[in-house]
Amino acid sequence: MYICQIFKCALKSLVYYQLIIHSHRPYVQDMINKIRALDIQMIAPSHGYILRANVQRYINVYDEMSSPRKNKKAAILFSTMTGNTTKIAKGIAAVLEKKAIETRIINVDNADLKAVLGVIRESDMVFFGSSTRYADMVGKMELVLKELKHMDLEEKFAVAFGSYGWSGEAVEVIQDYLRGTNIKVVDSSYIIKTTGMSHLQIPIRIKFTPDGQEENVLYPEVEAIGDLLLG
Repeated sequence: MYICQIFKCALKSLVYYQLIIHSHRPYVQDMINKIRALDIQMIAPSHGYILRANVQRYINVYDEMSSPRKNKKAAILFSTMTGNTTKIAKGIAAVLEKKAIETRIINVDNADLKAVLGVIRESDMVFFGSSTRYADMVGKMELVLKELKHMDLEEKFAVAFGSYGWSGEAVEVIQDYLRGTNIKVVDSSYIIKTTGMSHLQIPIRIKFTPDGQEENVLYPEVEAIGDLLLG
């Protein structure tokens, strides 16, 4: 009977985690890090079972389930006119690399198209960026985007970004191309639906340049995107 009760408790905890807690795993990790040094003898939640034995085992289970998945790859592809979009790309990479996500930054104007498509195939998430000129993208970004409809991208994520001086239409044009494929397009709506966070502005659109503070400006959005990939 006791073993049966333990099994039921573990099963209910797992189901509860998957249904409710999983989307908030970064906060789970944050709280676990705060209690690691504490000698916890009992867990008494506001509802559910009170745990008086083997407490650390349950903490370890939550720690394991909420830990980021490893070996994820992200590609950051962009076209630029004055270098502002390059700065955004580097800022995105800095945030992702702190999460141990392997990143590659490619200026598609200086790269072979077949090589770029190969990088997309190898990546779990792809950022597509362009500055805006005459309400459109610049450089070779459109050539890359036109090839996506011929690829199977169902298991991948995509994010649009860019720099602009007036209204930043290039980012929306990128979004339109991405929605014409089977890739998962990450925007504010997608983040709200998957995490409940409503304060983030995605796609990433920055007027002119982040002025040397690329990582700080981009951090909240890119951190959430990175957690989505690692989830």
